[in-house]
Parts: sequence; structure tokens; C-alpha cells
Amino acid sequence: MPIIEGNRIVLEPIEEKHAEIFLREVNSSRSFLDAKLPWVRAMNTIEDALRFIDSYTLQSEMDNGGLWGLFEKENRTFLGCICLQWIQWDNLSASIGYWLLKSHTGKGYATEALKMICSYAFNSLKLNRLEIDIAANNLKSIALVKRVGFQEEGFFREYANLHGIFLNHLRFSLLSTDPSHLKL
Repeated sequence: MPIIEGNRIVLEPIEEKHAEIFLREVNSSRSFLDAKLPWVRAMNTIEDALRFIDSYTLQSEMDNGGLWGLFEKENRTFLGCICLQWIQWDNLSASIGYWLLKSHTGKGYATEALKMICSYAFNSLKLNRLEIDIAANNLKSIALVKRVGFQEEGFFREYANLHGIFLNHLRFSLLSTDPSHLKL
């Protein structure tokens, strides 16, 4: 997985060397992240962080995706993560997930990171289709993917279990042939 440089941020593959900062920053935004991400409650020790990172390292080694950290270009502040996962090479498709620490939301970092990972997926990996599944009540994330050009294409009832509550999800996709892709 390459390092990908943007205007304000750098996407750097998350490796074991990032485990301490990863855990520390998840702890700094724990309640914010826990409200949207099921894995946060199980992220309590450095070993938990290493297992999480190792699962994405395995995907990368299998040529099936990867996890990048979002870092401010200027001072290398850790902002969050974005992942490209479950690449289906026969179908030239993949799924995307992302999250930011609470203190870095609303500043355009997620928009820049999403555009960067889409550009990498379409231009370097030559994928045709990218998908994102978002909880139907996550209005900020829905607005973000629409701003980037993703199209809503499905509603999934009680799709995900978040701490004992089943949430409806929406699926969004972006194709390499979509006009909005040309703006990335």
C-alpha cells in the first residue's frame, strides 16, 4: 500500500508502529467513536490495537485492501483512518470505511481523504465500483459521500448491530464511469 499525499493530508498505511498513537487517539474520542463504530468498545489495550491493525495488514498482504491513517501534512497530527476493503478483483469493486477523531470533524479532512482513496482505487488499482454502507441516522456521513458524488442505491433494514441496537443502513456507490469521478 502506498503513501498517498493530498493538499492538506497524507494517507499513510497503518502498521504496528502506529499502535500506540492509534489506541491513544481512539481513547481521546472514545464516546464519539463508540456511538458509530462497533469495534471501539473492544479497543482497550495495545494488544487490541495490534490485533486490529494486523487484520488490515493481512488484507493488504492478500491484496484485498488496507488501512490508512489520515495525518495532517504540515505537522503529522493523526486525524483518523480510511480503509479500502474486500476488493473483489473479478468484479473490480471494493468497499470503503472511514472515521475521524471528534476534534478533527467539520474541517474537510474526511472529504479530502475520501476523494484521495477513490482516485487511488480508480486510477491506480483500476477498480470500477466503490461502495460505502452508512447508518441511516448518520446524516453527516451521508452528506459527505453525496458531496463526493456517491449515489444512494439501497436501504438495508436492521443491517448492523451496534451495541445491541439494530440499525438501518444505506448503501452508496461510485463508479469509475460516473461524471462525478472526473472531478476527483
